[in-house]
Amino acid sequence: MAPTPTATPTPTAAAPAAEPEASAATASCDTVLTAEEYSSLEEDGLTLNPDTRAFDATMQSLMDAGFGCYWKRDGGDVQVWYAQATQDDASWAAQKQQLLDEGWTQTDVPVQGVLRAPTDYDPSFLPVVVNSGGITYYASYPEFFGSVTALQG
Repeated sequence: MAPTPTATPTPTAAAPAAEPEASAATASCDTVLTAEEYSSLEEDGLTLNPDTRAFDATMQSLMDAGFGCYWKRDGGDVQVWYAQATQDDASWAAQKQQLLDEGWTQTDVPVQGVLRAPTDYDPSFLPVVVNSGGITYYASYPEFFGSVTALQG
């Protein structure tokens, strides 16, 4: 009797790897915003300054644990600050309470949970901060959060 042929397994193509999602660990000043916002910054003559300086202590605390960005226009006073860092619930709750104690208010604009600096904070800027999905975000003005891809609805 002849041996019964057995099927030889044929190699199958591996499924393509999924694109990694941006996270606080992989995000950078070149990846956190929408393409439209990067275009708008460029059109307004704002360039990313490699020597990011913190606008205030809140931004500095996020830069210490994550990263910060600073766009400015040469020869002008138009500037944009941004920072983000991973922050656990307990750390965010403590920072949020500290900010509220310092006069920051919860505005929920443009996203739920946004805290805004007091109106007498700075004559030109009223920074905002929000925590979403374990990441705390900071911007020098509230509308900028509308361009942060991770905060898009």
